[in-house]
Amino acid sequence: MTQKNKLLRIEDLVLHFNTLHGPVQAVDGVNFSLDFNRAVVVVGESGCGKSSLAKSILRLLPRNAGKYSGHIYLDGQDIMTLGEEEFPEYSLGIHFHGSTGCHERIESGYPGWRPSSRTGACPFRR
Repeated sequence: MTQKNKLLRIEDLVLHFNTLHGPVQAVDGVNFSLDFNRAVVVVGESGCGKSSLAKSILRLLPRNAGKYSGHIYLDGQDIMTLGEEEFPEYSLGIHFHGSTGCHERIESGYPGWRPSSRTGACPFRR
């Protein structure tokens, strides 16, 4: 499968936070791709940027977001180039699984995020 036919392709994704002590590099040059009908698992220590990565893909940025750059291709469309009016038509979701077995799923949507049910079909199946 070529890179064009991937469901999700992340290229050089960067998200830095502005803090009183200077910038924090939460996501710094992340690259990966995801085929249709597949899942990706991000594993790491507490505070390493897993949630920041997920939220940066969904464009759910906090007020102190500083540098935010890179490319996020969803089914071939670079959603980083979309304006606020165009982005809401894309539906993205992330499923968080805590170390205690807790599950939390959030979905993108304008003007922010909302918790959703734990059931439902994947909108990206082909």
